[in-house]
Amino acid sequence: MSKNPPIGTCPCPIIGCKETAAVHKFATRAVRDTGRRFGGKLYIVCQMHGTLGLAGKAAMQEFILEHAKISKDALELE
Repeated sequence: MSKNPPIGTCPCPIIGCKETAAVHKFATRAVRDTGRRFGGKLYIVCQMHGTLGLAGKAAMQEFILEHAKISKDALELE
């Protein structure tokens, strides 16, 4: 379960998985360096494969941005 509310949906990136995953955005937390580093990055939660994209890698960010259905308002809000 994610602390951050879903902002959209995305197909699961695991080959052969037909699930639609919820897209979440890391909240900006200025308490620690990791909170600032991941603030605003996207990750997905698949019912079959769990949470993907927590490392904040560029390839996963690109996949999510290319394939997800996200409102523009959700991307702009920090």
